[in-house]
Amino acid sequence: MTLEELILEIKTDFKEVRGRWTKFLPKFKKIIQKRTRYPWLWNTTIKTRRYNEWYLSFFADSKKEVNIVRPSFTLCFTYQGQPWAGTVIDGQVLLFPSHFFERYGERCLKIHKDQAIAAGKDMMKLFFIMNSNCCFFNNQKGDNVRGYCYDGMFLGDWINENGRIVKTFISRKEMKIN
Repeated sequence: MTLEELILEIKTDFKEVRGRWTKFLPKFKKIIQKRTRYPWLWNTTIKTRRYNEWYLSFFADSKKEVNIVRPSFTLCFTYQGQPWAGTVIDGQVLLFPSHFFERYGERCLKIHKDQAIAAGKDMMKLFFIMNSNCCFFNNQKGDNVRGYCYDGMFLGDWINENGRIVKTFISRKEMKIN
């Protein structure tokens, strides 16, 4: 399967996952109203008709954040023998290869590659729990992909008009003013 085919499958799957979430949202809002203890992590998985397993997570530090923070939808899968993750943000598919999560562990969590305790899907889930709101600097296709999240910055390339690949991660401590 090529990256373009992968992007198309993720986009199709995301429509199904988003539809299920929309149906569940009124019930989820009732759960939020009853919640009294924070910080709060809520997560679940959804298996689609294509047998892809999506991980949904919602994390809020306080009652004030509940209406600001949005849930993250992540697809963890294996591509060419390596663990990858995919998500959809603002209609664009983002692919995160295993190299990205190795850099996230080294640069943000200070875990050396040989000492990795949380590997594969656990590292991916942790990243998306802590960084559910990712933003981009520029949406022009000719430019490189540059974005930021709570833990730092990510860099990558465009694959096609529907998708991007995020190749590496830079922590807050490694960033320079310019």
